[in-house]
Amino acid sequence: GTVLAAAAARGCSKLLGSDLNHDFVSRSECNLREAGIDMSTVQLVVHDATEACEVLQASAEQDSTVIVSNPPWGHNIGEADDGVAIVRSIAAQARRSTMCWIVNPLAAEALRCMPSLTVLRQVPFGRVELVVCVTDGQASRDDLALPVR
Repeated sequence: GTVLAAAAARGCSKLLGSDLNHDFVSRSECNLREAGIDMSTVQLVVHDATEACEVLQASAEQDSTVIVSNPPWGHNIGEADDGVAIVRSIAAQARRSTMCWIVNPLAAEALRCMPSLTVLRQVPFGRVELVVCVTDGQASRDDLALPVR
């Protein structure tokens, strides 16, 4: 719920959060309520991000959709591909969206190597990196107009 709370604080009016674990979704809802977030702007779902999600697809069809994700890359990115499956699934469903991934350096490299994605920005933050990307042909570096405060 931290990323959703930050998005709400930045003025995003329609928020969607998901996790495979029901307990994490419930905790996110509690944390958002505790933070004073207007829950009428938030939709939380239990969902396997490697599968199609009707709510995500519908949201991605609208303009100005930004997707922020912190997939389960873990320490074994070279051995497990669940994070790659999540990136591929979300990228396929949200072709008109800007995607922001919070990942470890190995996962950032995996994103750069995905043929269907173009990395617009990459910012290291110690042991994690922030990677902003789009599906090929959907936007350019100049199209990324995220306000900075």
